[in-house]
Amino acid sequence: MSSPRRINPIAAEVQFIPLQAGFYLATLRGTARTPQQIGYFTVPSAQICGLQSPDGKGGRIEMMGPREVAEGWLQQRGDQVVFRVPDGGGQILITTYRAQGTKDSDLDIVILPLTKLMGQSAVATAPQGQAPGGGSAMPGPAAMRPPARPAAAPLPPQAAAPPVAAPPPPQVLPGLIDVLVHNAMQGDGRAASGAWAGDVQQRRNQLEGFAITATDGRFPADGITYRAGFTDRRETRWMQLGAYCGTRGQGLGVVGIALKLSPALQQRGLDIEYGVVGRHTGVVTARNGATCRVPDGDVIVGIRVRLVRRGAGAQAQAQPQAQARPQQAPGRGPQPSAAAPRPGDLGAWL
Repeated sequence: MSSPRRINPIAAEVQFIPLQAGFYLATLRGTARTPQQIGYFTVPSAQICGLQSPDGKGGRIEMMGPREVAEGWLQQRGDQVVFRVPDGGGQILITTYRAQGTKDSDLDIVILPLTKLMGQSAVATAPQGQAPGGGSAMPGPAAMRPPARPAAAPLPPQAAAPPVAAPPPPQVLPGLIDVLVHNAMQGDGRAASGAWAGDVQQRRNQLEGFAITATDGRFPADGITYRAGFTDRRETRWMQLGAYCGTRGQGLGVVGIALKLSPALQQRGLDIEYGVVGRHTGVVTARNGATCRVPDGDVIVGIRVRLVRRGAGAQAQAQPQAQARPQQAPGRGPQPSAAAPRPGDLGAWL
């Protein structure tokens, strides 16, 4: 007879927060504990649910946004939930989850009315160990307080700085790698280095995975590693050239990617730049290991990857540096034409 499987228990606490009518934004600012995965569940985490108004005459609190947001989950630092409290007020139910045996979840959750985000007044403060509005007590309550906004001091006058010459632009290296992508309802596709791959024209079918392959057999097998994050909040490990990173036909969309070069290639003055475009988001770019992702509730539909040689004024060692700036999305307006890939002289680049 097989032995029973061990189940990792999860503890939960609840708290009721009464609120007046209006629109509110809940933000997870962080936690004192390191998140851990128990099965497919992340702890510590919290979920916000809307309840009927106390007198039963008003409407139900409405959680707003796409499905992933409207479910009310707060699991990672920076996660946000928007909800509307109807006329007559209402209550929200905050359920926090933690691993069994830990003292409390230590989640720092802030709730502010959208109409007062620029003000100084607080919505409500839950005292330690006691829930406002007569709700159940819970360890580590969500503190409802606005972020401090110190008054800006006037800047002293400064002498005009001497003009600084701009560093030379990076040199794009064509013909060394290409990108394989898999989009839902479309299947596999492939694009050369520097070109967009995926459903960047219609922007409907989510990206489910990708792979980077070398077009020159002399390119180092460990020269590029990459990883991806998905709509179920899981991430892959770092994978090497040629390995497929993602799923096919499981309904899991890619929401973020990261790529990095080996130290040997970085020391030779090379960078790797990459960008993504979402269903509802313009182009977001990053480089050298920084995470490049679309906002919560969106999903990636296309990616672009390219190798560049840093200008003469750049440092010899590349440092991770995110460049998360929305741009004109491909397929929606005039785009600069990418240089046609031509066979790369690996010896000249490396």
